[in-house]
Amino acid sequence: MTIIMKEYNQEQVEKLKQLISVSSLETDEINIVNQPYKYAYSAFHQNEMIGLIVAWKSSFHPHCTYFRVIHHPEYTNLVDELITEMEENLHEDEYPLQTVVMENTYLDRYYATNSYQVARKTYLPSVLVSLCHAEGIELPENRLIMSLDGISTNPNLVQKLINLVKSVYEQTHLINPVAELELATWRKMIFAEDTIMLGSYVCLDEKGDDIVAFSLLHESDKPKTIELGWCGSSCCGEMKTVTQLVNSICKKAWIFLIRRRI
Repeated sequence: MTIIMKEYNQEQVEKLKQLISVSSLETDEINIVNQPYKYAYSAFHQNEMIGLIVAWKSSFHPHCTYFRVIHHPEYTNLVDELITEMEENLHEDEYPLQTVVMENTYLDRYYATNSYQVARKTYLPSVLVSLCHAEGIELPENRLIMSLDGISTNPNLVQKLINLVKSVYEQTHLINPVAELELATWRKMIFAEDTIMLGSYVCLDEKGDDIVAFSLLHESDKPKTIELGWCGSSCCGEMKTVTQLVNSICKKAWIFLIRRRI
């Protein structure tokens, strides 16, 4: 079988859409070539695209090169060739590599047998908010809960929230460290346009001076959906508080959906 490797270009976009479809992937996978990338190579058999590999850098996590492989389910042996094609064009300072893969797929098994290590696992559950009860927020003992909107006019609490979010994120991304960013940048990410201010919560100590936990809620590009964002706590002993905040958000989430008449 003759396989031809080509540099990807926008003239191949319809072929890529067909590959994404036959690979049973979400249609938004097309976005990996709609962002700036360093390398993108496609593999063709006759006139059919049977594989694609894309590599890019992230300004948020600049210490590795991200890559993504899409392959036709009938051409699994192609994966080796795609990765080799990418690595032949990488420089030494562009390592290590990082990718995302669904569990129990061919790529999952391929990476496991080729010395790739699991850095972390992300679970993406969906909750039917119609099954959640619209109860009031359950207050942890000796704790105060405020919405993100409620603390937005308190510079001291806002600063403490920014510091805590930054610290939690950095501690959970030690393998692939985050870039050194100004606190103003962290503030923009927390108070982003899609953040639901009245649906995101922080938990304060009993004096209301320090933030011990937080959980953020965001608008979603998907219809009839809102998304749980960053959450964390000041120490492991406060993890139960995080759980209570998330539960509270789930109970209140339906209100935001109803207000949008969804």
